[in-house]
Amino acid sequence: MAIKIEKKSKTKIGIPTASMPDIIFQLLIFFMVTTVLRQYTGLKVELPEAVKIEKLPSKRHVSTIWIDRFNNIVIDDVTVKNIKNLRTIV
Repeated sequence: MAIKIEKKSKTKIGIPTASMPDIIFQLLIFFMVTTVLRQYTGLKVELPEAVKIEKLPSKRHVSTIWIDRFNNIVIDDVTVKNIKNLRTIV
């Protein structure tokens, strides 16, 4: 003798989304009103003032010197491996 158990049909309950735009708009207004905007002032840097400005006649007198975090020195795309060789490179 088998007993038949009928499953109750589950009705899907929908979430009402009609008021969703109103809620989102109110949240947007709330965050716009309560947000504090501050202008970033950055670091205070004291720049030196030039007394006399001279324009260099050409770029051949300009050198680029780079020192990285591993203390490698590069002058005009030439790596300085020994400080004693610095005078010959410059």
